[in-house]
Formats: sequence, C-alpha cells, structure tokens
Amino acid sequence: MNILISSVGRQAYLVKAFIQALGNQGRVYAVDCDEKAVGLKTADDFFIAPPFSSSEYVPWIIQICEKYNIKLLVSLNVDDILILKKSENLFSHLDCFILGADYETMSLSNDKYQLPLLSQKLNLPSAKTFLVSQDFDIEMIHELPVIAKPRYGKGARGNFILKEKKDLIEFLETNKGDIPYVLQEFISGEEYGFDVINDLNGNFLRLYGRKKLLQYNGESFRAKTVHPKFWEEPALKWSKWLKHTGTANFDVIFKDGKGYLIDLNLRFSGDYVFSHIAGANTPQLLIDNLLKLPMGEKTYQPKIEVIGERLDYGAKII
Repeated sequence: MNILISSVGRQAYLVKAFIQALGNQGRVYAVDCDEKAVGLKTADDFFIAPPFSSSEYVPWIIQICEKYNIKLLVSLNVDDILILKKSENLFSHLDCFILGADYETMSLSNDKYQLPLLSQKLNLPSAKTFLVSQDFDIEMIHELPVIAKPRYGKGARGNFILKEKKDLIEFLETNKGDIPYVLQEFISGEEYGFDVINDLNGNFLRLYGRKKLLQYNGESFRAKTVHPKFWEEPALKWSKWLKHTGTANFDVIFKDGKGYLIDLNLRFSGDYVFSHIAGANTPQLLIDNLLKLPMGEKTYQPKIEVIGERLDYGAKII
C-alpha cells in the first residue's frame, strides 16, 4: 500500500510521520510543482508536478497513482484538494482514496461568506458577515472595527482591519470587485486551533486543541496544547455535518464564553505540528484505519500544556 502527498511544500515532518506510520507496509511518494519544496526530498521518492491549476495536472496525477499503486492521496493545499475532488470519479478505477470532503462541501468550507451561515445552521455562534456586492449598503455596518477578507482567501493574506468609517469608505471606493470581499465583525479574544479527525468513513475519531500564543500573518509560531473538552460539542456537530475524512482544522476566537469560528480548512493545518510534537499522530491514525487495525480511545493523544515553537520545517518543545 503506497501513499502520495501532493502539494507537499515545506511539510517535511509530515512526510516523515507518514513514512514512520506506514513502516514496511509500503512507500510514501511526494509531488509539488516547486522543485525546491523541502518536503519532496524527505519522501521515499518524489516527482515535480505540473501546476495544479493546469489542464495537465489531473491526468498526470492519475498516471502517478496508477503507476505506483497509490491507495491514499493526501493533499496539503485546499485548492489542490478542490481540483482533485472535482475529478474524484476519475480515480475510482484505481481504488485510490482522496482525503477531504465531497466537492460541494469543500467549496462551502472555503467560502468566508457561507461559513458563518453554516455556523448559524448548526446553532453555533457566528460573526456578523456582509458580502461586498452591488447591493451592499454602508449603513448595514453598525459597529467598527470590521475586518475585510477576500471571500476565498487563505490565512490572513489580503485582510484589512477597518477601524473608522473613513477607512471603510476608502476601502469600498478602492475595491473594484476584481477580488470578492466580505466584511466581518471584528472579534477580539483568545484564539484557538482545533483539529477534528474523522475516519475514512467520515465518522468522528479525535479532537485536538491548541491555544495560539504567537502569530504572524495568520500563521502560528508558538502554541500550547490544551484539553479540547470545552469545544467538543461544536466539534461533533461539524464532524457530523462535514462528513469529511482525515483532518478538518478550525480557527476559533473566544469572547465572553462563546467560540466564534473564523476559518475552516479541510486539510492538515500549519499548526497541527504543535499537537504532533506533543504526542498526537494523525498520520498513524489514518494508516491504522486504512489497514483496519484496532485503535483505543486514548491512542495517539497529545500531552496537555505542551508549548511548542515553529522551526523552518517542523517545531520544537520549549
């Protein structure tokens, strides 16, 4: 049984974790369109892929899966997963499982306008969010500051905090609609990251939690593992609704005892590494599940109150 990690980027530690989890059961291959991607050379073997936005990409990766008998395909990039999921039927003859959720669910989870609406649907707290469109009226905004976000943005790239009405007016005047934006209630509080792990049938397996201690441009550089019991009920609701396989990562800000979902990614997040160095092992969980091996409830649970600091290609306990 072989595994392919696509859009591997710099996640060398994750490649090593899959190699260790798979053991002598098979090989781990990696692909990326950037030949300098650090994660490539950590794999048992690697290939340089066409850009996943090109028409050549899906036929090329199907050929790789067929030639190397790939049974599990793990992408570390949401846009890549969307493309693969849209063409998932083309992989069916290969008996190759692609982690994630169905294409429609993936698309909704990647939409910062729809995400708060989904939270409301699940009776969970949600930040007030407005779509910047021709129908938008500045009088809809009753409180400042607000945060402007690209509707389909990644991390904090392209985000602006608009503190005063003049900032809001200037933003609306300069935003010509080339990139669709939302305006969202600015919520100030403690930020946490949660990983909801489902098995390969879409059933809940694990919940990991981290308190974010230091961030730059939406990336966590220092975090502390926490017991996630206080967010278990929302996690179970999301697990059941998404029916995803593998990891769903949630960014949640807590204010006045309520947890507001800010972002959702159906992939391994950048800050999963802090749980991993504390003892979590999602790659092993997924491999064991694929091989139908028994798992105890406490298997691969991270230690609590472990503080980690990001390195170039992993993290360390401090």
